[in-house]
Amino acid sequence: MTYDLHDSKDGYTGENSPLYKSPYDIGKSADLNVDSIITYWKDHGGASEKLIMGFPAYGHTFILSDPSKNGIGAPTVSAGQPGMYTNEPGLLAYFE
Repeated sequence: MTYDLHDSKDGYTGENSPLYKSPYDIGKSADLNVDSIITYWKDHGGASEKLIMGFPAYGHTFILSDPSKNGIGAPTVSAGQPGMYTNEPGLLAYFE
């Protein structure tokens, strides 16, 4: 799975499906990116022609600890407001 790699449970903002590691991704989060996941599967015998990369058509939202500190890696307090259609805190469909 190459999506849902960051959400409001992390305590900081992050991309849903980052291609490469961010400077904010440390510890267990360091491998939460498409490059690391695909490389892991290939290194452990996964055939390249059988690997399928998922692409998210939605986004995760956050409530920031301090609105003046925004962007990737900004501290968060919780999931963002639910969307009109998804009605799920911290999640917006591409059409919302």
